[in-house]
Amino acid sequence: MRLANKTAIITGGGSGIGQACARAFCREGGNVVLFGRRQQKLEETAQELGSQALAVQGDMTRREDLARLVQETQDKFHRIDILVNNAGLFKGAPLHEISDEQYDEMMDINMRAVFRLTREVLPVMMEQQGGSIVHISSILGLIAVPPKAP
Repeated sequence: MRLANKTAIITGGGSGIGQACARAFCREGGNVVLFGRRQQKLEETAQELGSQALAVQGDMTRREDLARLVQETQDKFHRIDILVNNAGLFKGAPLHEISDEQYDEMMDINMRAVFRLTREVLPVMMEQQGGSIVHISSILGLIAVPPKAP
């Protein structure tokens, strides 16, 4: 039980990679806070994981939702040991077809929100004198898929 008494926040935790991370963390004895937009997916995953899990619905681009996420995590589990920045968005269009609005939406989720949530969690980890932050990225960060714009 390598993660006994450890608490992780996992963005995009209701499905896909985030859900798989949550399951793995719980198997190792950790507590998980699942954060994302889809309340039903979050609650289904939290119910599957039991008392080790908390579902917090919110939007990565809303600063008040990120602050609430950190507060609810501390209220329930009294610490934050791991942050998994997993939520992401890809519009998957040729570069010349992506609008400024689509680009802004991708940057808001994939960059600004990651920065803001990390900044929100760091004071807690610093006070605890430890923690880990994991950033999940797409394979598109390593290879290009013509004609898609990463």
